Amino acid sequence: MLTQGQRTAQPQNNDQVLPAAVLALLLFAAVLVPVIFNTAWPIVASVAPEATTAVLGQELMRTYALPFEVAGALLLVALVGAIIVARER
Repeated sequence: MLTQGQRTAQPQNNDQVLPAAVLALLLFAAVLVPVIFNTAWPIVASVAPEATTAVLGQELMRTYALPFEVAGALLLVALVGAIIVARER
């Protein structure tokens, strides 16, 4: 199989990774936190439309039936192809 390769050496543990990750996290938080707290988030009191699931089902089976079926067939072909490629010979 594709995942049964020979491993010759274990990856080295680099001591510089953890401090760099912590620094990146702190920089990300230093940018993100002020943006979140200083943004004037709009408050919208709208109600969700009724029967959105029924409308979605009707659209998929009427308007978009052919593209829906083509996408399903394409995914099936891709799945079968992936099984054939990954199969052990």
